[in-house]
Amino acid sequence: MKTILNLTKSVILVFSLVLISCEKDDILPTNLCEVQNPIEELAWLKEAIDEVRNDEYSYYSTALCQGERVFFYGNCDPTANYASFILNCAGDNLGITNELYDRLSKIEVIWKPENSKCTF
Repeated sequence: MKTILNLTKSVILVFSLVLISCEKDDILPTNLCEVQNPIEELAWLKEAIDEVRNDEYSYYSTALCQGERVFFYGNCDPTANYASFILNCAGDNLGITNELYDRLSKIEVIWKPENSKCTF
């Protein structure tokens, strides 16, 4: 009887740990847009980053927008007034960042230059 009780406790403990640790949305998937390294493998993103590579205030982020992986440009220069676009994995424009920002979740900076002035 004691063995069955201990086994039941162990099963409940393991099951509880599995339920708690299986939060899929807590981290960004490692396979963004069916590529291992979107910065290098998505031609449009690589080209966009190359255009701002020497700008110490520029950065690119990824996020989820209504369940879809998206990318957007950012600029941390306090004197800059800019607009950027939300782009999907194919590089298609989904809209202006200001209009869609409230719909974004799991935002993560994926690129900034080595000499970046951005402190986040």
